[in-house]
Amino acid sequence: MSLIMLDGGDDNLRLLKWDIVDGTVNVVTGRQVGSGWETAGGSGDNFMRKLFTPAQEHAVVTAGFACNVEAYAGATLSRGRMCTWLADGALTTHVGFGIDNNGRLSFYRGPFGTGTLLGITSVVLQIGVWHYVECRVVLSDTIGEVQCWVDGILEINATGIDTKNAGTDLVFDAWQFHWDQSSLHEPNYDDFYLTNGAGAAPYNGRLGDIVIETILPVGNGATNNFVGSDGNSVDNYLLVDEVTPDGDTTYAQSAANGDIDLYAFQDLALPGLAIRGVQATADAKHLGVADNARLVTRIGGANFNGADLPVAAGYSDLVEIWDVSPATGVHWTIAEINAAEFGLEDRA
Repeated sequence: MSLIMLDGGDDNLRLLKWDIVDGTVNVVTGRQVGSGWETAGGSGDNFMRKLFTPAQEHAVVTAGFACNVEAYAGATLSRGRMCTWLADGALTTHVGFGIDNNGRLSFYRGPFGTGTLLGITSVVLQIGVWHYVECRVVLSDTIGEVQCWVDGILEINATGIDTKNAGTDLVFDAWQFHWDQSSLHEPNYDDFYLTNGAGAAPYNGRLGDIVIETILPVGNGATNNFVGSDGNSVDNYLLVDEVTPDGDTTYAQSAANGDIDLYAFQDLALPGLAIRGVQATADAKHLGVADNARLVTRIGGANFNGADLPVAAGYSDLVEIWDVSPATGVHWTIAEINAAEFGLEDRA
């Protein structure tokens, strides 16, 4: 597994997509399509944290995101921290990354601003301008690495260094956006990805400047076994097409293992781009005993299944990422995505 996570800021599932969200996150105008988010200053140490599954844990983790800085961090350097690489059950901060009061980006072993400086950019992020930032970290006492690209240009390239700040784990098990109580340093983010060092290029490292476009159901798919909150199985896509999930107001529900609901989706709005992956997301819960489900895509008249995922008693985010097309084994095409159906299958 290489491509761990995508977040375009468009689907308002942030409280579910990230394992922990501490503090206020505001929706802002996106960089190219849809919306982004602002990590708003709060009363303390606030963050959005992604916890890795065992299959996602790795000594190499790369993060990319569009960033629009509203202001620099002020006199207290630690308030400029932006993101952190974690291990040991997310208890050990190995590498912190952020922006100083002059607009330069830097890595620290340990917490940003208070640990050991590992590298700093010469380029300055301009206030009020979208930049695309990519950060790659290799965890090691002796052969660690930190790299930073800004708008596609390599600005930090430190190799053969110590990036391991105590702890016992040899792999990262969590990553987080981080913001502090400063009301000045409230960056806007968009088009976020996270990869690890497993698998083949380009998914085991940096993907370059990407755009994440969220598309929603607009029609019935080949199979509609679920029963909607309106009491029938007709046009279920109308009950699951909202950007912000409305909980138990409108929904489609299954009572039998093997039931599948598939939907046609909007076409992509941005033409001519190479596709680096498709992330299918469902907001789901179970009633009664514990249950499982899997996301499904239908391509060329055949269904391709994701992994079985546990469904919680309360609403939770089910996510399946196909970095390449499951039908062809190579990169998705825009035409293939536009013609594909996506949906959910009830599993035991």
